[in-house]
Amino acid sequence: MLNYLKDQIEIFKFYYEIRKIDNRFEKEYREAEKEGKEFEELEILGSVWSSESRPIELRIKNILSHKLVRKANKLNVPLPDYEDERWEGTHKERLSDKGRFEVNKAVRQEIKDRREMWIPAITVITGLIGALIGLIAVLKD
Repeated sequence: MLNYLKDQIEIFKFYYEIRKIDNRFEKEYREAEKEGKEFEELEILGSVWSSESRPIELRIKNILSHKLVRKANKLNVPLPDYEDERWEGTHKERLSDKGRFEVNKAVRQEIKDRREMWIPAITVITGLIGALIGLIAVLKD
């Protein structure tokens, strides 16, 4: 639980940083357009924006990937092989978008299967409690 909150706060901070970069870039881009800057100069401005925001986006992907891997490990859900294209990064340190989608799908299915395992038992227990209450009500009269 503590890791979850820590990760969420960190992700929130990173999204806030990206929002600040985006706002600054939009302002600079509008000003450059008003000044009649050449297309190449606007393109350079876009490259600078991308070079500032991309590392933050990769950190967010790392956090999301690590959270999902921890959850999959906790539920004993198999992860893709590290040689697979579902891992990305220099050292295959994070799941790609496709890998995150597939692992998340497997995690959800595992959680669903575990819940469905308890439904018949809960149904039987609820029925027994109802019958016991009915029996007590009849015996009291």
